[in-house]
Amino acid sequence: MNMNTKKQFSNWSALSVLLIAIAWSGQLDAATVASVQSGDWENTATWDCGCVPGPGDNITVSTSTTVKVNTTRFTGNVTINGTLDTNDQFFEFEGNTFANNGAIISSTGSFGEIDFAGVGGVASTTQTISGTGSYSGGVSFPVEIHVNNSATLAPASGTILNNVRDLFVSNGATLSLPNVLVFQNGTVTSSGGSTISGAAGLQTKSTTTLALSGATTALIEMVNGTTTCAGNFGPITIDSGATLFQNGQVNANGNVTINGSLDMNDQFFEFEGNTFANNGAIISSTGSFGEIDFIGVGGITNTGQNISGTGSYSGGVSFPVEIHVNNSATLTPASSTVLNNVRDLFISNGATLSLPNVLVFQNGTVTSSGGSTISGAAGLQTKSTTTLALS
Repeated sequence: MNMNTKKQFSNWSALSVLLIAIAWSGQLDAATVASVQSGDWENTATWDCGCVPGPGDNITVSTSTTVKVNTTRFTGNVTINGTLDTNDQFFEFEGNTFANNGAIISSTGSFGEIDFAGVGGVASTTQTISGTGSYSGGVSFPVEIHVNNSATLAPASGTILNNVRDLFVSNGATLSLPNVLVFQNGTVTSSGGSTISGAAGLQTKSTTTLALSGATTALIEMVNGTTTCAGNFGPITIDSGATLFQNGQVNANGNVTINGSLDMNDQFFEFEGNTFANNGAIISSTGSFGEIDFIGVGGITNTGQNISGTGSYSGGVSFPVEIHVNNSATLTPASSTVLNNVRDLFISNGATLSLPNVLVFQNGTVTSSGGSTISGAAGLQTKSTTTLALS
């Protein structure tokens, strides 16, 4: 190493040490501050420190107090027991844990935005959200939560996000679900490059919208109300009394269980999981028909998928529902499976309907095209008004 190289290395080392020292200094100097009365964030009388909290400080908005921000604020850990009025501003959260046990509103403007951008603003770090407090609601403009900067947001056990206009996961960020997150009365949006993952999953309630363009591997469970959906999903469960309403194509790369209602709304439902179980109702309330496509596990050709249940397909005030098996996939019905009111069970493009168990088919058409196969020891039983068009 020559002298110039040594000098350059020494300068960079010194700069790195200086930056680390500054970062640690900010952490060490962080204050813990609580509100003692309602007022503006910038008013020293609002806080027990008699100061204006700065970046990195740990903040508690105390019970029965309302604190209003009037400009962009950067913080460390935050606990809301009273009311935080975001007042059409950005609230940049750079701590470890954000706990809302009170209310977050935006009393003026278009909306307030809470940004999770990583601990200390550092990319690819993990932050936690907790609490059952409300977001917006009442005399308030909307509040949004944005997760970006490749940060990971993980909810604590028992967390409920209620009335968040948009939980927006973007720019390489991850919504990690080791605990169940209950989300109701708002929208969850994921953009390309983002991820929703975790063993526990997301539960939707009341009126919720899911617009998932990123990668989703976590279970999405519709517990009650109507969840409007489009995009990329892992496993899906629709509980009794709940409805999934499609406003675009759904790609389900996981098992699907329907105990409530799936309204396909004239859309495609691309099933790429192992087992599709319908014990509820599948309809298409508008358009020409809804189409469920079995295209192999993970969309891979020559793989086997299962169908089960005795739920209905279409019927009532509904346009038809069809099931298409293609991409050289093999569809196998579980024992006691009944397909009722499927307008067309269409086996094509080298696909196979395999019948080791009896499949009961009624009130519809079974079509097989050239290159497809219907085989198996148990066979197909037809009932009521049925058509077979087997090429």
